[in-house]
Amino acid sequence: MKKSKMCFVSIVSLMILIGIAIIPSGSSDPIADTELEITSVTAGFAQVIVDVKNIGNETTDGLQLAIEVKGGLLGRIDLLHLCGGCSSCEPLEPGAIKTESTMEAGIIFGLGPISITTSASAINAPEVTVDSTGFVIGPFVIIQ
Repeated sequence: MKKSKMCFVSIVSLMILIGIAIIPSGSSDPIADTELEITSVTAGFAQVIVDVKNIGNETTDGLQLAIEVKGGLLGRIDLLHLCGGCSSCEPLEPGAIKTESTMEAGIIFGLGPISITTSASAINAPEVTVDSTGFVIGPFVIIQ
C-alpha cells in the first residue's frame, strides 16, 4: 500500500512539473505593447483629416481606419471612409503617424451640423474611437 501511494504521489508531482514547464512565463503578447492614438481630427476643404499615431512599443499589424461623417440638413451628409489592408496602412512603426482623409470616399458638401466618428485598430492593438462634432457650410467643414 505504501508503495502504491508513493508511486501515485510521484506521478502527480511529475505531472505538475510538466504542466509548469509548458505554461509560458511572462507575457509575450504584442497587444500589451502596441497602442494606437487618434491624435487629431481636423477639417479640410470638403474633407475631414485624421492622424493616427502608434504610441506603443511594437509595430502594428493590419491597421484599419474608419472615418464616418453624418448629418447636415435632412441628413444629406452620409460619408464613410474605410482604410485597411492596403500597403499604405500597414505596418505602422512605433512613433509613426498615419494621416488619412475622407477625400477618397467623396467630398463633403452641405449645410448643417455633422457628427464625426473615427476609429482605428490593428490585429495587435485594441480599437480606439474618437467622436467629434462640426458644422458644414457648402464645402467648408468646421470642427468644434
